[in-house]
This record gives sequence, structure tokens and C-alpha cells, in this order.
Amino acid sequence: MVGRVVGAPVPRHAGDFRLLSRTAVDALIDLPEHRPVYRLLVPWLGLPGGEVAYARQRRAAGRSKYPLAKMARLAIDSITGFSAAPLRVATWLGSAGILLCLLLAAGALAAHLWGTVVPGWTSILLAVVFLGALQLLGLGLLGEYVARIFTTLQGRPAYVVVSDSIARGVPCRH
Repeated sequence: MVGRVVGAPVPRHAGDFRLLSRTAVDALIDLPEHRPVYRLLVPWLGLPGGEVAYARQRRAAGRSKYPLAKMARLAIDSITGFSAAPLRVATWLGSAGILLCLLLAAGALAAHLWGTVVPGWTSILLAVVFLGALQLLGLGLLGEYVARIFTTLQGRPAYVVVSDSIARGVPCRH
């Protein structure tokens, strides 16, 4: 789910514990991340990788010590650090509000033509929905600018070029 929101390929069942080449570690150290989410950063590097399938055993040490609050914080860090999707919600809601306003206006016009109008509610409802939708669209536009500024301030390189025994000068596109 997080992979779909952030738009990055995230391997299923990927954990934080993994074996990395020295090249991958150096590339991760060079990134200017303040709150790194390695589940997303390692695939973002674009280095060749593999996986080892194994059967998970029952947890030997009792219950997990990673509480729900920390898991929620990790999800929020993942989404906000790699995606502008939360900022785009306002744009989508504003667009939906304008569509709703158009449908309400068409319904109000039909009600007027059929003579079943309740005086006063139509203009107030249409004004409230339209102005609310315009505000959401404005927030969505502002959110797009904020997302671009945030992406620039993250300081992540556009390309990571590495060379080692596994990957010889393979540019990674992002």
C-alpha cells in the first residue's frame, strides 16, 4: 500500500534488516536524509538486488516491542518523505466539489423548471459548495508548490552512479 502511495517499488515483506554492499552503504550515507526510511531508500537507489526466501518462525522473544504509534510514525514518514500524495488530496477534493456544485446547479435548474423549488436553499448551498471547492483547489495548488520546494530541499541527487563488482557504472534513474 505504501509503495502505491509513494510511487516507488517496494518489495513485499521487505524489512529493515538486510545485507548491503559497501557501495550501497556509502550511497545511503551520502544521502542528506534526516529521518531515513530504509525500506524505501534502498530500492530508490536502484542498485541490483536479490532476495532470500525463508520460512518465518514464531517469535521466540514474546511480543514485538515496536508499538502501533511507532508503526504509524514510520508510515507517516514514508508517505511524507517520498510522496506529495497527501498534498494532492486537496486538489482532488476541490475538483470533486466543483463537480458536485455543477450537479447541484443542474438539479436546481431542473427543480426550477418543474416548479418544485424550496426558496432560499439553492443559492446558499451552491455558494457554500462552490466557495469551499475553490478554497480546496487553491490549497491543492499551494500544496503542489510546497511539494516541489520540499523535493528540492531534500537534496537527494537526481542520479546515483555507482561502480563496484556488482554494478559497473550503471546510472540509476529517479
